[in-house]
Amino acid sequence: MLGNFVSGLGTQAALVALPYQVDVQTESALLTGLLGAVELGPLVAMALLGGALADRSDRRRLLLLDQIGLVAVAAALCGAALSGEPHDDKEEALAAGSYDPPVSDLLSVRALNRATLARQLLLERADMTALDAVEHLVGMQAQIPHDPYLGLWSRLASFDPAALGRLLVERKVVRIVVMRGTIHLVSADDCLALRPLMQPVLDAELRRHPQSGPALEGVDVEPVLAYVRTLVAQAPRTGAQLRAAIAQRFPQHDAAALAYACRNLLAFVQVPPRGVWGQTMQVSSTTAEHWLGRPLAAAPSIDEVVVRYIAAFGPATVADIASWSRLTGMRAVVERIAPRLRVFRDERGRALYDLPDAPRPAADTPAPVRFLPEYDNVLLSHADRGRFYCAKQRGRLSAAPPRPIKGTVLVEGVVRATWRIDRGDDGAMLLVDHAGAFARHDAQAVETEGAGMLRFLEPERAAAGGEVRLVRVDG
Repeated sequence: MLGNFVSGLGTQAALVALPYQVDVQTESALLTGLLGAVELGPLVAMALLGGALADRSDRRRLLLLDQIGLVAVAAALCGAALSGEPHDDKEEALAAGSYDPPVSDLLSVRALNRATLARQLLLERADMTALDAVEHLVGMQAQIPHDPYLGLWSRLASFDPAALGRLLVERKVVRIVVMRGTIHLVSADDCLALRPLMQPVLDAELRRHPQSGPALEGVDVEPVLAYVRTLVAQAPRTGAQLRAAIAQRFPQHDAAALAYACRNLLAFVQVPPRGVWGQTMQVSSTTAEHWLGRPLAAAPSIDEVVVRYIAAFGPATVADIASWSRLTGMRAVVERIAPRLRVFRDERGRALYDLPDAPRPAADTPAPVRFLPEYDNVLLSHADRGRFYCAKQRGRLSAAPPRPIKGTVLVEGVVRATWRIDRGDDGAMLLVDHAGAFARHDAQAVETEGAGMLRFLEPERAAAGGEVRLVRVDG
C-alpha cells in the first residue's frame, strides 16, 4: 500500500514537472500545449488495449517496467535541469539574427506608442532640468531655433525658457549639425562625442551635393580648413562673411562650395544669441573646440550612443536606429550590444530591440494631449513611423487644402491635428486643424492644452485676447 502511494505521488508530480520543464527549456506555449496531446495519446491507446495486454502478461512485470520508465524520465528531466541554462541562448541567437521570441514578447503598435511616449517624457511631464532632458533625449532637432523650447514645455513639469537660453550663453548646450546632417541642440559633452561619430554622414552629404560636390572634385581643402579654423577662432563668422573671406584668400576656387565644405568638415557651432529665447540673429559660427575650450572626443563609442537612442526612442528596429542617425553598419552595433538588450517582435514580425528595464507601459495607458513643434525628433527618428500615425487620419490631413503648419498635435498618442497661430494687434488665435471628429473629451483636452501653449508662446497677446479654435479640414 505504501508503494502504491509513493508511486501515485511520483506520477502526479511528474504530470506537473514535465510541462513545467518543457516550458523552461523551450519558452514555447505551443510546445508545452503539444506535450498534453502527446501524453493523451498513450492513455487513449492503452484504454483500448491495456485490459487484453494485462490478461495475457505478468502484471507485476508490467508495473515494474512502468515504474522503471517513470524513474528514467524523471532522471532525464533532473539531468536537464541541473545542466545549466538549457535554452538560454538568446544572446548568441540574437547576434546571429536567428532568435525567435515567444508570443509573450510581441508588442502591438499601441504598446510601442506608449513605450516611446514614456521614454520621450510625453506620457507625463517630468520633474527634470532642461539640461538633463536634452541629454536624455540625445539632443533635440533645432533648425527652427525655438522648436526645442516648445518641445521641452510639452515634456517638463516646470520649464523656464530663459533657463535654456542661459545654457546656450553659458556654453552648456550648443547648436550643431549632428544626426541626419541637421541642426540639433545638444549638451556640450554630447557635442564633443556625437559630432565625430556623425562625420561619415556629413562626408556623404558633401559628396552628393549637386553643386558643391562637382565643384570640389580634385580640390585640396586642407589649406582652406586650416585658414577658416583660424579665422573663426578670431571671431564667429556669418555665412556671407565666410564666403567673402574664402573668395579673397582662394580666388581660384568656388567660394560657396568651399564654405559648404567647411560646414561639413569642421565642427561648426552656431553661437548665441542665435537660438536664445526672445532673441533673433542670423547664423554665426565658430568651431566647437574653440567655443567649448575642449577637443572633440578622440574615440567616442557608437555602441553607447545606440544604447542611449534605444533608451529614449525604443523599442526600435535596426532600421529605426539607422534612420535616426543616418549611419550605416547599425546591425553590427546591435550585435555587439546584444547581451545588454531584450528582443521583441512587432505585429509584422520584425525584431525590436530594447533595454530590459526600460519603461513599457500597458497599451491601454491613457496618453494626454501634447502639442509638438514643427520638427520634433519623436516623429522623425524611426524608419516606420506607424506607432505615431493612423494611416487614415494622416491621409485626410495630407489631402486637406494647403495651410501653414507650425507643429502637430498628439491625441491619444497619435498625430490627429496640426496647429498654427494667427497673430494680431489685439490678441492671438491658435488654430488646430484636424481631420475627423474629435470625441468631446478629446476636444476639451485639445482646447485646454492649446490655451496653455498659447500662453507660453504668446504671453502678451494671449493675455490681451487669446483664443483656441478647432478647425475641421476634411469637410
